[in-house]
Amino acid sequence: MKYYNLLLAFHLISIVTWISTIVYLQRLILLQVNTTQQLLITEGFFIYKRLANPAFSSTIVFGIVLIILNKSLLETGLWIYLKFFIISLIIIIHHLCKINLKQLERNQFTTKEQNVNYHSYAPLILVAVVTVLTITKPF
Repeated sequence: MKYYNLLLAFHLISIVTWISTIVYLQRLILLQVNTTQQLLITEGFFIYKRLANPAFSSTIVFGIVLIILNKSLLETGLWIYLKFFIISLIIIIHHLCKINLKQLERNQFTTKEQNVNYHSYAPLILVAVVTVLTITKPF
């Protein structure tokens, strides 16, 4: 438990980086739908591979380590399991970014612009809910 707060800080830094890259990728995808510039797809893949994936991985690893160090979290109520469910939704959105980038690269993108727009706001809302759950532990 000596390094628990340091690990928690790294976990939070990873979360902020991960969510911001997901939102940015979704905005790039939305821009790419309206243009034919290959540069946006190249930048999207670069950000996905070099920023989003490492941030995603470190978020999960630090989260697991924090739970291992503080197993009593799993006994604090239903909120933690709801948090895990919401995180799984964010992970799905993360992987949708790669699917969308590959479809754009092959000119097979079929997702509506409105859905991509929703995908860009969803992680922000979901992280806000996770933050409230984590701080208040309502149930």
